[in-house]
Amino acid sequence: MTTAEKKVEEELISSAEESNLVTKIEDNNIFDSSEDMPIPSQEIILEATAREQDASDDTVYDRTYLEKDGEEYVYRLTDAELIEKYNVLYEDAFESVVNSYNEIMSYRNQSYKSNQKGNVSNLVLKKNSKNKVIGTGSCFEIDCEFNLLNVGYTYVDLDSDGVFEIIFGILSYKYNDGLPMDIYERAFALSNGKVVKILEGGSRVNQWLGSDGHIYGFGSSGAAYGGISRLHFDKTELDGNDVGFGDIGFKEDEFLGYWEGPVHIVDPITDINEMAKLPEYRISDDELQKLESEWEAKRVKIEWLRMADYFDVN
Repeated sequence: MTTAEKKVEEELISSAEESNLVTKIEDNNIFDSSEDMPIPSQEIILEATAREQDASDDTVYDRTYLEKDGEEYVYRLTDAELIEKYNVLYEDAFESVVNSYNEIMSYRNQSYKSNQKGNVSNLVLKKNSKNKVIGTGSCFEIDCEFNLLNVGYTYVDLDSDGVFEIIFGILSYKYNDGLPMDIYERAFALSNGKVVKILEGGSRVNQWLGSDGHIYGFGSSGAAYGGISRLHFDKTELDGNDVGFGDIGFKEDEFLGYWEGPVHIVDPITDINEMAKLPEYRISDDELQKLESEWEAKRVKIEWLRMADYFDVN
C-alpha cells in the first residue's frame, strides 16, 4: 500500500470511528455494528475515494472510465456524446495522423545510389528478398504495419482538468512482439483552442495508463540508458508547437531503470545524469527487476476506439 493510500485509509477509519459506524476491522473488511455484516472492503472504498480525488489532483488522470474487469483494470470509454464531441474538436489530430501516414508511404519504396549523398531520418527500406518493408528503428507507421485501420484511439483526461486529450495506439502488433497492445505512441492535447501533438514515439518512446491513476512512460537512449518514468501531464508547459519526437508537457516525478547502473530516483527529475550518480538512488539488479514488475503490473488494458469507425462517420 502506498503512503497516499495509507493516509486515505487512516482518514476513512478515523471518520468512521467518530460516528460509531465501525466496531472492528478484520480480514480487510469493515463491519457495521448494527448487524455485524460485511460492507465494501477498504480496497473498494479506497478506489472510490481515489476517483473522487481525481478532480482536484492534477498529478493523476481522470479514472471515471477505468473499470475493474476480473483481475484486470480496463480503460473503457463508452460515452457516445463525449466521443462525438471530441471527434470534432480533434479533427486536426486525425488529419495529422493521416498526413504522417501519407508522408511515410510517399518514400516507402525508395531507392538509393551509392555514389550519391543522402540524409537519413526514420528510414524505411524495402527488403527485396521477401518483398516487404523493414525499418531501421520504430515509428508509428511501422508499428501499425502501414495500415491506418490497425490504429486505435481514445480520449483520456490526462491531468483531470475536465478537458480530454486523445491518445493513439495499435490494435494488433504483427512483428513487434515486445510491445503490449495497451501502450500509446502518439497523443495530442488542446491548448488555447489549438490541437498540439504532445507525444510521438515508437518502441523507444511510449506511455501507458496505470491502475493507480499515474501515467507511466518508457524511454530508451541506448543499452546503458533507459527505463520507466512515473509522469504527470501539465499542459501549462505547452507553447503551441508540436513535439517532433518524444514528449512535451509531461513531468517526471520518479524514474526507475538503468543509467550506467540500476537506479530508482524517487524525486522529481531535474538532471537525471547528475541524480543517477547519487548513492541514495542506486539499487541492485534484483531490486530493479522486482520494482519493474510491480510498475508494469499497474498497466491497464485499453479498449480502443477504432480508426475505421471514425472514418465511417466522418
